[in-house]
Amino acid sequence: MRWNLLAPALLAGALAAVGGCQTVGPHAIGIGRDRYNSVLHSTSMEQTMSNIVRAYNYEPPMFMDVTEVDAVLSVGASVMGGATNVGARPGVMGGTEAGMVGNASGSVQYSETPTIRYQPLLGQALVAQLVTPVTVDALGEMYDSYWDVGALLDLSSAYLTLDYREFYPALNTIIELNHREALELAAGKAATAGAILSAGPSPGPAAIPGALTQSMMGPPKNDALVIYLRPFHRGAGSADLAEKQRVLQLWVRMFRIYGDSQPPFSPPAECRKLGLSMDKNSLRDWDVNIAKHVSGPEDQQNAQLNAARDCLPNAIELRVQPLPPLPDGGPGAGNLVYQAPVMRTYSALGILKNATERQNPRIEFVTPQIYNQIRGDRWNDDADSSSYYTLLPSELDSVNCSEERRRRGGCETPPIPSSERDMFNSQIDRWIRNFATGGPTYPSGLDVYEASGSDVLDPQFINMNGRLGTLRRYVLIIVDDRLPKSRAYASYFDGSKWYYIDKDDTVSEKNFQLLALFMTMMAVPPSTPPLSPTINVGG
Repeated sequence: MRWNLLAPALLAGALAAVGGCQTVGPHAIGIGRDRYNSVLHSTSMEQTMSNIVRAYNYEPPMFMDVTEVDAVLSVGASVMGGATNVGARPGVMGGTEAGMVGNASGSVQYSETPTIRYQPLLGQALVAQLVTPVTVDALGEMYDSYWDVGALLDLSSAYLTLDYREFYPALNTIIELNHREALELAAGKAATAGAILSAGPSPGPAAIPGALTQSMMGPPKNDALVIYLRPFHRGAGSADLAEKQRVLQLWVRMFRIYGDSQPPFSPPAECRKLGLSMDKNSLRDWDVNIAKHVSGPEDQQNAQLNAARDCLPNAIELRVQPLPPLPDGGPGAGNLVYQAPVMRTYSALGILKNATERQNPRIEFVTPQIYNQIRGDRWNDDADSSSYYTLLPSELDSVNCSEERRRRGGCETPPIPSSERDMFNSQIDRWIRNFATGGPTYPSGLDVYEASGSDVLDPQFINMNGRLGTLRRYVLIIVDDRLPKSRAYASYFDGSKWYYIDKDDTVSEKNFQLLALFMTMMAVPPSTPPLSPTINVGG
């Protein structure tokens, strides 16, 4: 009787185990997906860190992508059993005759066999990543995703202005306008080209070698990063007036830098009364002496600022392609003086090289002591709202700069005469250290080097804004013999030293993510499938 009761139960249990395959799959996904995701995430961060270190040490980077993870699941079950004394009869009363005896056993097997496929970045894909510039569409979309404009442009741009010395005066102005929430960035089609090609009678491509017509240009493509100034709030108020005046001053400054490369613009007739036009002398006067142009009661100042705002275009285009030639004074010339590209971007690997290469790196490799000193500087203590660190000249060259180079000025100092270099470093050092005093000397914090009543585009201020820009660091990487006891955010060991980002370094973490995004975004799949190494890691 025991076999009759036991066998069905065991058989039902085995069948239930086999039927459990319907739940093993979902359960395996619940466990395995997060496990694989975590490992891929951590190894991708390590790969990005390793390539930053390789670029810093002048070694070629290497990218190995995981293209596929196949996790094969198998579940099986078996039942075995037997019986003895089949046919035996019950014993008589008081007897000891045994009845039928049986036994049964079962087993369930589960296995997971993952197959991981790697694909190194080689051949055509590697060359494309080496030379293909980041597009203005990508920059516009990344700006829409709330990446900071300073890090976005400083890391990706080979140049932003026709005059390379005005790179940082322009970038610093853009950074402050963005911090004041006064501008927007978007990719677009250069209006300048359209104005030239469509304005009035044209001599035609036969008369102008290399000239383009609209039909020859093909489908429109975004070839400019366009900076838009947001409209002024028309209401009055002392706080609003101060903000409006500062934004207008910065926007005037932008046209001093970019005016010669912009589309034609005809200001309203009323602008003559204000003395504001696209003329260089007028723009300089409004930039340096804006306070004298805005006076009287609040309502009057508000009206003056609103009217002055309408005297300037509401957008500036940073072209990445050259314009067709145009005869002097030809149709559509307007304010245009230069047809050259205004902005050029790096490729993904160019971004990596630019970020690590001296004399103007964007990533600083530091000892733990220098790292703590930088983080302790009072102008660097608000990591959550900052997008970069500002270093003192004495905090540069903390790693991998020989003593001989240090004696000759350091590895991260502009190649200028020592007397001029020392003057720049001393002046910018005092200016940064005195930041806590505030006042009119710091209308934009440490974004722009300027003084009230001075011209930011005078040679002295151009040089000082350039030096200020070269003191910015977007990522601090600590170099040490060992990792800290607390977990690092990202780390890499090159066989002799540990390179890592501190887990509490918000600024470096944000910009490390941005660098990783650039690397991922510009990865180009090969045109022909390469041989993919396959590693079976299961049994």
